[in-house]
Amino acid sequence: MPNNIYRNKIQELEKGVKKWKYKREKVKSDLRILIKKREVMQNTLRAYQGDVLNTQQVASTHDNMCMNKIGNLEEEIRALKMKN
Repeated sequence: MPNNIYRNKIQELEKGVKKWKYKREKVKSDLRILIKKREVMQNTLRAYQGDVLNTQQVASTHDNMCMNKIGNLEEEIRALKMKN
């Protein structure tokens, strides 16, 4: 009789071990997925930051070109007004 009690207890404990091993593997798997998602998001963020920097540089260059063109046109207007 006592052997049967111990056998049942051992089986119960073994089931518990299997259950916790499964849970541990599930958590590890979920963690790997989250790490991969984080890496993808970080790469996307870096790409967006690069795009923003490039856009700011292009906008700055374009603004300088516009200011130069405006200055040239204003100069031409002054020169034409002096001739009249």
